[in-house]
Amino acid sequence: MTTKKQPQEEEIELGSLFVLIGKGFSAILKAVQQLLSFFFHVLITILLFVKKQVVKLSIAVVIGGLVGGFLEMDKAQKFGADALVQPNFESVQQLYNNIGYYEDLIQQKDTFLLAKTFAISVEEAAAIKKFEITPVENSSDLLSSYDEFLNSVDSLSVKKYTFSMFKKSFTTTDYKQHTIHVEAEKNNVFQKLEGVIIAEVVANKHFEKAKQLTNENLHRTNASLQENLAQVDSLRKMYLQTMLAESKKVTTGTSIAFGGDKNTFKEIELFETSREINEELKEVSKALSQKTAVVNVLSSFQPIGYEMKGLKENLGVRGGAIGLGVMLLFLGLLQLNSYLDTYKK
Repeated sequence: MTTKKQPQEEEIELGSLFVLIGKGFSAILKAVQQLLSFFFHVLITILLFVKKQVVKLSIAVVIGGLVGGFLEMDKAQKFGADALVQPNFESVQQLYNNIGYYEDLIQQKDTFLLAKTFAISVEEAAAIKKFEITPVENSSDLLSSYDEFLNSVDSLSVKKYTFSMFKKSFTTTDYKQHTIHVEAEKNNVFQKLEGVIIAEVVANKHFEKAKQLTNENLHRTNASLQENLAQVDSLRKMYLQTMLAESKKVTTGTSIAFGGDKNTFKEIELFETSREINEELKEVSKALSQKTAVVNVLSSFQPIGYEMKGLKENLGVRGGAIGLGVMLLFLGLLQLNSYLDTYKK
């Protein structure tokens, strides 16, 4: 009797399971439906509110735009310029600190100290309106930095410190290239700033010492690799001459005996060694070209700055947006007050 009931019990359990799964799907679909209904209701409410208040909102935009437009007409023309730099020897933080200091002088309207810092006139210093520095973000810097990290630690540390953890700790100053942006009301002051910006970083003796030691090490490595390459080339020539001499030895008949199999193998090894040394020399040459200065200037400030234009810079557009925002806030507070009065009743 027990064996006959077992299939029926299994069918009942499976049936209950399917019922539970069906209820679960129904609950999920119902929740999704309610969520969509809520968003639809909110959207319709917003559209009805805008439709009802469209006249007031339009007036606010027009008034704000007109006020901003008048201010735009009186606003002094502004120019911008950008320089692309590559700081070396961990000098990037010093560069960021210096740019921040220049921006603080502008915010404090300390034109005399700004003029003294850059050896320019007070009038030119007063024309400078903004200093900013931002990284040139790209994934290759992140990947190359992570690769350097992997080569510098043991396998146990790598397992504990994953790529996602490394990515979170990667900051703006860890990128290799950075853009210095300056805005001014005069279009010809920018090139007078670049030399001072770089010189104030180079003035730090720590970075200059690091540059000197790094370059000395690179030059020693380059000389050593050049010597090794010359020795490898000499050995390759010797083995090649030996192989040619052995290939001329005639044994029986017209057959030629190649007794240089061992030499051939060594010549191939030397060829691979030569190739590896050449690759290392390329890396050293690249490092030497990049490490000759504390800060490499990849692109200088333009002699004449470009005019700052665009909707984002236009005070008329800003005024219209502010007018719209203020009116929306005002009408929203009125609506809330009306709702609270109704709620009390």
